[in-house]
Amino acid sequence: PQRRHIRIRQTVTMIHNAAFKAYRLTPTVFVINEYADIYDEKPLIYAKLVPSVNTIVVLDTGCGGATNDVQIEVKSLRKFIETVPVEDNDNKPLNPNGSMRYLVVLSHCHYDHIRTSPQTDMPR
Repeated sequence: PQRRHIRIRQTVTMIHNAAFKAYRLTPTVFVINEYADIYDEKPLIYAKLVPSVNTIVVLDTGCGGATNDVQIEVKSLRKFIETVPVEDNDNKPLNPNGSMRYLVVLSHCHYDHIRTSPQTDMPR
């Protein structure tokens, strides 16, 4: 299968030893790259902030933070979204302390899109 590659800007830094990096795509959309997954897929996850309805829409959930890098501490997508500061978001997490509701959309059933189960890591 064809592999998509989007260049991640050099200004993105690894904070809190997370399995994910995020950067702003538009004023309300962020790309979250799971860059250290065990499958070497480096899936892209999209997060759309919709504060007018107190919601964050998450498109796909990646590989579940599975990594061989023993230094990575934050392997949960939810923990990343709720606790890790994002440089392009004024150094604030995308959904601080889970203050917004989640709407999780899975585009299709490949493992690199659905490994973080909405039932276990993301709220229903």
